Amino acid sequence: MTVSAVSKLDKIEKSFYRLVTDRDERAQYLASPEPGEDLAINPEAVKIYSSLIEIGRFDLMSSIYPITKELLGKQFRSLVCDYFETIPSDHFNLNQSARQFSQYLSTCQKLISRYPFLSELADYEWIELAVLEDSAADVPVQQNLDSDAIDPASFAATVPIIVGALALRRYAYNIPALIESIEEGSKIARSLKKQSAYVIVYRDPVSLEARFLEVGEVALTLLETIKLEPDTTYGDLLKQACGRDPANASSLLAGCLEAIEQFKKLKLIVAEK
Repeated sequence: MTVSAVSKLDKIEKSFYRLVTDRDERAQYLASPEPGEDLAINPEAVKIYSSLIEIGRFDLMSSIYPITKELLGKQFRSLVCDYFETIPSDHFNLNQSARQFSQYLSTCQKLISRYPFLSELADYEWIELAVLEDSAADVPVQQNLDSDAIDPASFAATVPIIVGALALRRYAYNIPALIESIEEGSKIARSLKKQSAYVIVYRDPVSLEARFLEVGEVALTLLETIKLEPDTTYGDLLKQACGRDPANASSLLAGCLEAIEQFKKLKLIVAEK
């Protein structure tokens, strides 16, 4: 094959890709008097392939963002098309091409003015798949993580190890409650007030299922600290928590100790060293 033939083939390939993925360019091409004459691209092939790609992308996004789809109704399809035109796929895993939908929605000002929680809702739906496909290795679950079996000094010096696939979120809106309302068909108020929600999503190291937890801010902060500083001891965690509000140190201490025991039972804390 000559250099000129290769160059022409490359030009056709790139043009065909743009035609089947860009709605405006495709509409202009198909509306021309004799589409396909210059680059030998069959207009019917453009229609078929573009339709198949759009269906595949819509099905993908519908499966990952079902609540967002239900909330937006007919707008969802056009948003999906615009999303892929704005942020083309850059990953071999098709699922990963959906990962920036939350950021994309945050730029849709008209939608955000009506649904100010929309970006957080999409993020909440995405993180289930994110933890399931997280490449982080699952830490072997250590048996008998009993805090009562060791003395206070040894406990304070112990370092907790958390599950590998973990997402921690601080939402400005109560996304779990909003999802429940949407699923029930309730109308979302236009003057929706912010109500913080603290969410943990992780891959259970035994069942490998994604688990969702809604917790308090103190409990979430404990896990955030462990994730950012893996060598943090229980003593450090308790000291930091109580230091935020010395006047309520005793209740914070009791709450932290209870949260730590719950995290062990739920296999969020899976080992100690």
